[in-house]
Amino acid sequence: MENWMTEATIPGLVIIGLAALLHATLQLGLGCAILLYHGSIDKRHITARTNMLVSSFISGVGLAVFVLLAAICYLIINLGDLGPASYATLAAVLVMLALFTFGFYYRSPKSTELWLPRPVARFLDSRAHKTNNNTEAYLLGTMSVFGELVFALPLLILAGSAILTLSRELELLGLAAYSVIVILPLVIFRLTIRDRGDLATVQRFRKKSQNFLKLTAVSGYLILAGFIIVFKVLEYI
Repeated sequence: MENWMTEATIPGLVIIGLAALLHATLQLGLGCAILLYHGSIDKRHITARTNMLVSSFISGVGLAVFVLLAAICYLIINLGDLGPASYATLAAVLVMLALFTFGFYYRSPKSTELWLPRPVARFLDSRAHKTNNNTEAYLLGTMSVFGELVFALPLLILAGSAILTLSRELELLGLAAYSVIVILPLVIFRLTIRDRGDLATVQRFRKKSQNFLKLTAVSGYLILAGFIIVFKVLEYI
């Protein structure tokens, strides 16, 4: 453990951190958690049962991210590490995702409605309003992760490859740290609602912060793409 921080480890840690922070900016999980509150509040008051449902939802998100990332690590171990061509392709995908996020992630500048196809959005809305036990809330959290996998998969692949560059002692810590960072906005949201009990304030904050969150995600995708090009592509040329 004494020599865990090497020159080769630092780029991997940066990739894991950037990928996790970008994954945390995705808004479908937060949107589903808000729908879950709306569908479960009792006479306009948030009950302990509703808070438990949201806690189960967050657990579903966290475990789904952890299992997906572990599965990707397993595939990389068995199929071989990524080469320069794979990293270049992932960097190009990140640039495309940045452009899509800038132009289409939110359906309207005046609302928090996301890019999802309407049948998918209606299905998630219906499930959130019908959820009445912890198992259903947990499964809804899992579904929200898969609902935005098109944005998250390149990040998970990059993070998985980076985790495998760490020492054996740190690999599990890297998996756990990535998952915790991803659910951190949901945990903060859950604690805010528990203390203040005001969904309207959270929604207003989301609307006010929409451009900031969008530009943060776009910048993050571009920065990560540039980092990948410099440290994972050009070093082999």
